[in-house]
Parts: sequence; C-alpha cells; structure tokens
Amino acid sequence: MKIVILDSGTLGADINLGPIRALGEVIEHKASSPEEIAERLADADVAVLNKIKLNKSNLSEAKNLKLICVAATGYDNIDIEFCRARGIGNRSLKASAGKLQLPLGTCQPLQRGIRRIQCLDALLKGGQGGRLTGGKGECLARGTV
Repeated sequence: MKIVILDSGTLGADINLGPIRALGEVIEHKASSPEEIAERLADADVAVLNKIKLNKSNLSEAKNLKLICVAATGYDNIDIEFCRARGIGNRSLKASAGKLQLPLGTCQPLQRGIRRIQCLDALLKGGQGGRLTGGKGECLARGTV
C-alpha cells in the first residue's frame, strides 16, 4: 500500500509517523503546493493531510486512491461529493501526545479497496485487540474513535 503524506510539516515536530509507516510504503512531503498535489497522488492508495485542499482538479488522476485521512477535525478542505462518487473514503486521524491514530472506522474503506490490509497485521502485532474473523478480514479493535 502506498501512503502519501502531503503536508507533514504542519503536523508538528513531535508527531510519530511510525504507526503509519508500519502500514506500507510511505512517501512524506513536508509541504505540497497546489501544482504538486495531483502528481504526488497519481499512484497513491492513501493520502494523509492536514491543511491541503483536495478537489476534482487534483484528485481526478488519483486512480488508486481509496482513502483520505485528515489530521484535523472537519472535512471542509475535501470535495466530499467527488470522493463519494469515486468511492474514496474520508476519515479523521486523531492526534494526541505526538501520535497519529487511525480510528476504527478507517479499516472499513480499506477492506473494500485493498484485500490484504496491512493495518490488520499492525493491529495484531501491536496488541491493540485486533483480530481476524470469518476469513473476511474484519477489522475489530478497541480504542478511541
């Protein structure tokens, strides 16, 4: 899974990206100009961002994109209707104590788009209460949402 972080410089110097790096190949950009976004997302499966604006003009060529994770509250910087039409999920990441955490609901869109979700492996290895059931790769975990 290819995860592109578009504006890690806005997340703070104390953010630990280790949990995200454990999920797949991570391409980290400290900042992204509007002209760079489309190219950077062209073959991404997941986009992680904070303040970047995503819309039809910079998402149209992102053919593999399955999920947008916003490290902030709200989605006013995301064209939700375009994403919904393309089947791109949107979730907020919880940031606390220098860590980014994926809420439980994040696993559901990943299941639809990517059969072998590496987040399941991370949950199992990390002792967060994750488990596989029924052979379908359901993502069950305890924690805050």
